[in-house]
Amino acid sequence: YLLIGGGTEARSTIAPQGSWSPETMSALRFEPIKASKWRWVGPFGKNDVKPKPSGPLPLLNAALSPEKAVGEIKRGQTCQTSDGETLVWKQVEQDGDKVDFAKMTGLSDRGVCYAAARIQADVAGQKTFALRVDYWCKIWINGKLVKAVEKGHGNPASAIFFEAPLKPGPNDILVKVHSGSRGNNFSLEMAK
Repeated sequence: YLLIGGGTEARSTIAPQGSWSPETMSALRFEPIKASKWRWVGPFGKNDVKPKPSGPLPLLNAALSPEKAVGEIKRGQTCQTSDGETLVWKQVEQDGDKVDFAKMTGLSDRGVCYAAARIQADVAGQKTFALRVDYWCKIWINGKLVKAVEKGHGNPASAIFFEAPLKPGPNDILVKVHSGSRGNNFSLEMAK
């Protein structure tokens, strides 16, 4: 079979994965952060033009109001869009592991949404995560940017692996997802 990209900007490579050897990967076991553990807010930029396959709109790199929050984000908290609209953080009410913003907003080809969750760690140290995202995103843990997916990364169902530091006790995760051409979702798993 011959697979040909759909245009001059089509990507055939996956996102950089780091130094993940088969030996390292065979020892890892991941536990998903269930969709029901997340709170969400959005969409921001819902009236922006549809993104091009080559990359996200500038909104991915704009520091929007949810990025300025500190600590645990709770259901019912509010934030502002750049045009003065007030948005309310809501609990994700979906089964499974995937947080599907398209189902919650009706938008699969534009806009940015955020999700926040609090996870516990027994000890401080680096943890390995597996991210599946459609299509671009940024992830902060305890206020520090730990992963940015700003370029084409192949099939959104394929995991992107990264490591990030956790502190003992509660750790706050903030995920910013910029929709693609037909998708607006993510799932995040953490190595046991």
